[in-house]
Amino acid sequence: MANIIFLTFLVVPASTLIFQVIRGEINPISHQKSYRKIIAIAFFPCTLVDCIRIILVTWAVVIATLSRQPSHYQICCLLTVNVILDAVDGFLARRYNHQSGFGMALDLVVDVSTATVIWYLSSINLSFIFVLVEWVGAITILYSSFLKSSTHWKTSLNNSNSRLLKLYFSNNQRNWLSTYAVIAHFVFPIAYVIRQPQPWLLTITLPGLLLFEFVTIYLVIVLIKQKNLFLPRLNSLKL
Repeated sequence: MANIIFLTFLVVPASTLIFQVIRGEINPISHQKSYRKIIAIAFFPCTLVDCIRIILVTWAVVIATLSRQPSHYQICCLLTVNVILDAVDGFLARRYNHQSGFGMALDLVVDVSTATVIWYLSSINLSFIFVLVEWVGAITILYSSFLKSSTHWKTSLNNSNSRLLKLYFSNNQRNWLSTYAVIAHFVFPIAYVIRQPQPWLLTITLPGLLLFEFVTIYLVIVLIKQKNLFLPRLNSLKL
C-alpha cells in the first residue's frame, strides 16, 4: 500500500505538470507548427539526457520495491548518476541554446521526482515534509513561469530585494552557496539510503539541507508576492 501511495504521489503530479506545459507550448491557431516544435524539443540532447534520468530513477525504484534483497549501493550509483546528469543537461541546454518551456519543466519535474524517490528510500521520519515543500516549490515555479510571466523564474528571483536569493541564484546557481546546498540536499538522505549515516557527514550536510529547504520556501513566498499569483482568484471571489 505504501508503494502504491508513493507512486501515485510521484506520477500524478509529474504527468499533470508536463501535460500543462505541453498545452502551453501548443499554439491553437497553428497546431501543425506547434506539434513540430514539440517533436523537435523532444529530440534535443538535453531532453534525451532527461529521459535517461527518468530511466535511472525508475530503475532505482524497481530495484528497491521489487527485489527481495535490494542492493543499496546499486541504488545509490543509479541516483548519483542521475544527479550528475542534471548538471549535464543544463550545460547542453545552454551550450546549444536549446532552452524551452517544456525542457525547463521536464528538468524541474525530474529533479523533484528524483528527490522524492531519495527521500522515500531514505526512510527518514517526517521526510514527507521535505517532499511537500519541494513539490510546492516546483508547482509555484511552473505556475509563475507559464501563467503569469514571460520572464524566467530565476531572473525574477535575481531581481528581488532578497540578498540571499540573489547570492543563491547568482551565475545561474554556479556559486559556492548553491553548490553546497544542492550537494548537501543529495548527500544527507543518500547516506540513509545506503544505511551509512555517519555522524560527521550528517553534521556537515545538515546546514546545507536546511538552507536548500529554506530557500525553497522563501522563493515560493517571493514569487507569490512578485507575480500576485493568486490575485485573479481573489478578485473573482470578491465579484
